[in-house]
Amino acid sequence: MMGKTHGELLENNYIVQNLNDPSKILDESWITLGKALREGTLTTKGGFTALDFVAGHHMQYVHFDAGWYGNEMDNASDASTVTLDLRRSKGPFDIEAICKYAKGKGAKVMLYVNRRALEK
Repeated sequence: MMGKTHGELLENNYIVQNLNDPSKILDESWITLGKALREGTLTTKGGFTALDFVAGHHMQYVHFDAGWYGNEMDNASDASTVTLDLRRSKGPFDIEAICKYAKGKGAKVMLYVNRRALEK
């Protein structure tokens, strides 16, 4: 974006909106904006603590990164199960309890899944 004045920058802001092709998702109602906090302990207690923080700071999500379904670099890891990578967390990691707690706090949970697991 370029402009000689602040006003020209506003006039030229269409460039950012047109960097991508239009969305091919017909129903976008399930997509919600929000701020996320990454939880790195992969434990139930860590999840509850992160959700308390998120709720107290008007955020919307707690993001659990790689390791909740095993080693994300191992083809044997299965993202349809909760099988902790014990090098990252000794657990326990009760995702159902965490999701229930999140709902009570008005927050949501995001889970990282890498391409290897998705393609499988």
